[in-house]
Order: sequence, then C-alpha cells, then structure tokens
Amino acid sequence: MDRSQFNKSLAALLGISLLPESRAGQTYPFRSLHEAFKAINFNPSSPGSSFFVVTADVHYGTKNSSGLKPIIAEINKMSPPPVFFCINGDLIMTASRSFGRIPDDKEREIAGNELKDFKKDIALLNPAIPLKITLGNHDTHPGEVDPDLFWEVFPEHPPYQSFDAEGMHIICLNGHSTGYIDQRQLEWLHNDVRSQPETKGIIVLIHQPSMHHTIRERGIPDALSDAFDKHRGPIWLIGGHDHTNSEELFRLSNTVLVQHRITCGADNIWGDDERPGYWIYCLRDGEVAGRIFRQQQQGYRIQPAPERTDAVTLPVRIGMRDQAVWRCLVGENDHPYRVRIAAADCLNYWMYVKELVYKIPIGQSHNQEHVNLVLYVAFKDRNNSEKKGQYFVSNDATLWRECHPYHSTPDSAYFKIGNIRKEPDALFVKFTPIGETAFAGLALLP
Repeated sequence: MDRSQFNKSLAALLGISLLPESRAGQTYPFRSLHEAFKAINFNPSSPGSSFFVVTADVHYGTKNSSGLKPIIAEINKMSPPPVFFCINGDLIMTASRSFGRIPDDKEREIAGNELKDFKKDIALLNPAIPLKITLGNHDTHPGEVDPDLFWEVFPEHPPYQSFDAEGMHIICLNGHSTGYIDQRQLEWLHNDVRSQPETKGIIVLIHQPSMHHTIRERGIPDALSDAFDKHRGPIWLIGGHDHTNSEELFRLSNTVLVQHRITCGADNIWGDDERPGYWIYCLRDGEVAGRIFRQQQQGYRIQPAPERTDAVTLPVRIGMRDQAVWRCLVGENDHPYRVRIAAADCLNYWMYVKELVYKIPIGQSHNQEHVNLVLYVAFKDRNNSEKKGQYFVSNDATLWRECHPYHSTPDSAYFKIGNIRKEPDALFVKFTPIGETAFAGLALLP
C-alpha cells in the first residue's frame, strides 16, 4: 500500500477529510489532545520529541471576538507544554486596514490600542512557554521596514528570527503589509539558510502563504525560491492570511515545499467553517511526525502526511518569462514610465487599480509597426479579464483606441497592437479594470 492509499485508509478509519478537499461534514473524532497523540503514536515526553502550537489571524479590533483567551487557556493546561507558541500574523486590524494603506494619526492610535489589548491577553500565557510572533498585512504598513508601530508596544520583539527545535530549524519571517521582503531581511534569510546543513528539515512561519502568487505578494516566492535554491531537506511553510485550512505542494530546485495555510484562531472573523482553531505540529528527531488540528468547539482531528510526489512546479516569475525586448516591473524600474496612477501602492504591485497610464518606449521594440504587449495583471474575478472597456492605447495620451487581449492567463493579458506610428517614438497604455485587480508590470515582446 502506497502512502496515498494509506492516508485515504487512515482518513476513512478515523472519519476525517483530506485537505484540500471540501470540509463539509468534517468530523473531529478525538476529544482530547492526548487521544490524538495516541492515535498517531506520538509521545511528546519521549527524548527527541516535542510539539509546538500555531495559530493566526486573531485580529484584535474585531467586534465581539473572544481573541486569544480560549486558546491560551488550553495551551496553559498542556502537559508537557509546547516547545513554543506562535501567532502567525494579523494580530490586529488597523496598522493597515487594506492593501497599500498607510494609517493616519487616528488609525495609528487605534492600532496601538489594539496591540495593547493583544499584549494584555498574551500576558496570560504560561511564561515558561516561549512566544513567537510574526507580523501580517494588518500589523504593518507599506514602506515600514522596521515595524515601528508594533515596536511601540513590543519593543523587545524581533521582526524575524530563527532557532532550532528537536532537530528542526524554524524560521520566522516578516511578510510586511504586502508580501514584500525587505533587502536587509532578505540578506539575513540567505545567510541563515546557508548556515544550515542542506539536508536539514526547515519550517518557515510567515503570515502570507504566497508561493503560488506571481502578482500579489510575489516577494515571498521570489525570496524563498532563491534562498532555498540549493537546499535538499524538506521545507514546510505555515501561513494564515486566507482564514482557511488547506495545503499545496511545490517543487523547488532540489526539494519540495509544503505550503500549509491555517484557519483563523478567533471567532467572529470571516473564514472557513473550521474556525476558530489552532494547529499542533509534532516534532521528532528532526522531522514533522504528525499534525493535529484543534477545532475549539468540536474536538481534534489528524492531518495525514502530504504526498510529496504530488508537488507541482513553482509558477514562473514574471521577470523570467516571455523573451521581452523591454519590461518594467512595479517598484523596480517602472518609475520613469509612469504617467498617471490611481491605485494602492503595495511596493512591487498596484492593488485596487482604478486607472493606470504608462508611457512605453516603442523604439526598443524590434518592430515599430506592430507591437506585442503583455500586462502582468491578476483579476480577483478572472471572468472580468476579457471584458470590454479596460485596455486602451494612444500615441499622445489624448486620443485613445480600445484593444482586446488575444490571450489571457491568471496573471497576464496579451495584445497585438498594429498601426503604431514611428513618430512620436512612444506608446501610451491605459488600464481601467473592472473589479478588484492587482498589477505588477508590462512588457514588449518580439
């Protein structure tokens, strides 16, 4: 019996569902953590074994939410205690209420009070249990390299760190407000990974589980795929952000990364039907020996081991595809070509786009009469991507001609644009999308 068949048989025996299948009718067969440990033959008290608890998206500032108190009460009763407890981002709401938003003075005051409420509750945690905190998109704002607002309440807490637990290397990262990994943190990450044996198991705790993204939050897959380029040991990425339990497997250069997104840890917050809850990761001799989910109103269930042969190739980065003769990417080299921007600035992508106008140097194209153009864009509702009234070109930014994509993908739209005059030697592109959209750049193709 192979692992896939074993997992299905175990699921049938225990009455559990395999992620990422529908959670409708999900059952929680164990009434205590001890029962769940026993079911996977895990003894957290044995030498070389321990476990940690992780939750996310507690969003202090949400009305009528119980916050962390119910989870902390349960953690404090665990015997033996976990080796650490992690809140994996989105501690609060108002450091950045939406993507690209910088808080005004009033919002900074509100965010500070939310952090103080969070700190008051987290102080109830057994002081013998180490606390690890990562920052999410609602905890920081664009351009904030050092988390100054967070440090006003938690001055002692590092924005990123690493440590070992039972032979596993644990890395906590700051995904900032947009999934953009700042240069200083990026250099630290590369040095940290290089300091570890290439075969060592590594767990990455970061708020945004964005390995599948090429537009939004693309800084995370760029950073991790580069940092782990030579790594051969198993990698786990645990993230929140989407308020749901699911997982995907991605094939990196020399290993497989399991991306595990977890549901929110507090009630009265949007998300899947398993919230509120938290995860218990069981560690033994440098490996993840098992995973247990605690649904706080119903019980515990076991998460089967992932089938690593099911891993898919990581999506190709937009800067590495399409043999472009010219390309500009938001936040990297697009400043000289910006004409008009009505969108939220997320550092290396635009979010909530209302209108974008760029001036493109047609002279850099091999053919000035006919141009192939690609926009790197992701629509929340992909059905909107080919609707009329969104894409326009002009020679003078005054008279606009609508154009339509001849091909589109989840993160790009392609156009053939003919009858381009050689003078003036520029083409203006206007994008006025329908519905919520993220935009990362544009390019000319031969």
